Amino acid sequence: MSRPKQPLGPTEFAVLGLLTLKPCHGYELASLFAADADLGLVCHAHISVLYASLRALEGLGYVYAETEAPSSYPPRKTYHLTPLGQTAFRRWLDEPVHRIRQIRLDFLLKLYFSGLLTDHDTVGLIEAQIAACRTYLTELQTALAGTPSDGFRRLVLRSKINAAESTMDWLDRQRQEWAEHMAQRMPL
Repeated sequence: MSRPKQPLGPTEFAVLGLLTLKPCHGYELASLFAADADLGLVCHAHISVLYASLRALEGLGYVYAETEAPSSYPPRKTYHLTPLGQTAFRRWLDEPVHRIRQIRLDFLLKLYFSGLLTDHDTVGLIEAQIAACRTYLTELQTALAGTPSDGFRRLVLRSKINAAESTMDWLDRQRQEWAEHMAQRMPL
């Protein structure tokens, strides 16, 4: 019997991303989600939320825990990523977000992990996101063209168009910066 699909949130994907880098215990993960840590700037999570996420991920077969020998009390669990968890994380990492509001959390998390994983194509991720934003912008512009010149709907559509255009400008700058960064890291 196959597992029911449960949507994972940004915190769960961030946990999978951290476990992609190395196995961790709960308090170690919590320190990486602290408000003053790089990851915490985007996705701050309290330790109780992290443990709930770890239990959910374990239930899905994405992570497993090993209990350390009881040299201290209470014994610590170290969490490891399973191949299923690795596949779920990579699929998420490669998929652009589909709403502009997801850029601030989900896409920034993807950039965070893409930058840490030397085998991931960060420029390609940004280009895929630009393409998704371009499609969204075209849909908005089409909707605007068919909207009366006054009214609230037009105001909302213009606001969304402005946000999409600003996001695409930011993404284009990020693409250029990442391409320059990668060119400096790779010998010709």
